Amino acid sequence: MLEETGLTPVTIPGQHVPTHDNLPGGWLPPPLPPTKERHGGLIAVIAGIVIMVAVIVAPIPGVIHGELRSFGPSTAEAAKAPPAPYELAEQMLNKQAAALLRGDQAGWLAAVDPSRPALRKQYQNLFTTLRSLKVTKFTYDLDPAIEVRDELTADAAVDYCLFRAAKVCSDPPWFGQKLTLKQTAKGWLITGLAAGKSAPQTPWQNGDLVFKQGKRVVVGAPSALRGRLDEVVSVADQAATVDDKIAKKMRNPQDKYRVFLADDKSWKAWYGGRFPSYSVAYTIPLGASGSDVVLHMSDFDNRHQLQITVQHEMAHVATLSNIGRDEDDDDLWLMEGVAEYAGWLPLHAGRDLEMPVLHQAFQGKNRPKTIAAPPLKSSATGDQVDIFYGLGHYSVDCIVTKYGESRAMEFVRLKLREQKSLDSASRTALGQPFSAVDKTCLSWVADHSG
Repeated sequence: MLEETGLTPVTIPGQHVPTHDNLPGGWLPPPLPPTKERHGGLIAVIAGIVIMVAVIVAPIPGVIHGELRSFGPSTAEAAKAPPAPYELAEQMLNKQAAALLRGDQAGWLAAVDPSRPALRKQYQNLFTTLRSLKVTKFTYDLDPAIEVRDELTADAAVDYCLFRAAKVCSDPPWFGQKLTLKQTAKGWLITGLAAGKSAPQTPWQNGDLVFKQGKRVVVGAPSALRGRLDEVVSVADQAATVDDKIAKKMRNPQDKYRVFLADDKSWKAWYGGRFPSYSVAYTIPLGASGSDVVLHMSDFDNRHQLQITVQHEMAHVATLSNIGRDEDDDDLWLMEGVAEYAGWLPLHAGRDLEMPVLHQAFQGKNRPKTIAAPPLKSSATGDQVDIFYGLGHYSVDCIVTKYGESRAMEFVRLKLREQKSLDSASRTALGQPFSAVDKTCLSWVADHSG
């Protein structure tokens, strides 16, 4: 039953809820590859073998012209072995990275073969992209590779940090590149670039996006979606007025939110592209480097729908970014519930909204037994999706109504960011065991959803 407010209730859409996204619980970027044993480590092993050999053969040295016969390079000689070609190439790449961080485009492009204009244009675009995203860390880790006729092809893991100070990015995300490099009179130069296969493709790594800066957001898009940049910047800046308050309560203030607009091709490529069919947007937490919000723009044909979705996704950034989380899909109800709560503000479930499909779910024999609903399956029906998101939304609004927003958000922070148990977070923030909160809010949702 809706409370009397004088407002006309808004019915949450049943067929295509604008906030149907997919945020895998605890999703983190792939870990960096194991630390590679550098050539110096190999030299140390060789040196140790040389010493052992010297000890063994010392009693019976050969004598030539009164001197000991040499059985191989000495330890000192081994330690002075010249760097391997791939190490020299990596030194060049790290000089290029340093140029990027200091804003030196000429220094960045100096690493790229001047006889390849298309490749230089790609690197010029990547420079502009990364500077737009306020890159603070960019470090190559090149796999060992064998030089063949002054050329080598190697996989590189590039760890990076965007917007946040490099010193707080102690465990940064990374993306993969396959680089072709050639030794020239000017040293090693990049002659080829392709996406690596070892990590999902980020929206920006090809350097082919156009950007628009807002007051609180930066929005990137393929050139085909350039015409929607102003619209999304306006929507996202407005959403930030809500989500910044959530972020403050999470003790997770944001520098700028990153939003990427995907056309159909990009939607299938970025971050693996394997999301449930009901998804229209998603947020990818990137550990200490914040989060990326991605919107499938062909699913949005009106500003109201876009506003709710962007506000929802940026709430995920506010609640889940800049931390490492253990995988726990059991938290999805709360992740999505607090994002739905934020996404619909200033409207409130049970006061300004009604949701017939959720209300109907409480009338049948399979009525929800807990507000902590199990995660959706990728094959979920439209009604199942609506009920899951709706139950999470109404449950968080119930906790806000019963205990106040500050205490409710502290419960969210303790559960999602501190990874406390539901009962521990509930007792600390709400002063009651979760079983009591669960019982109260399950009844509240049944009464207020329709």
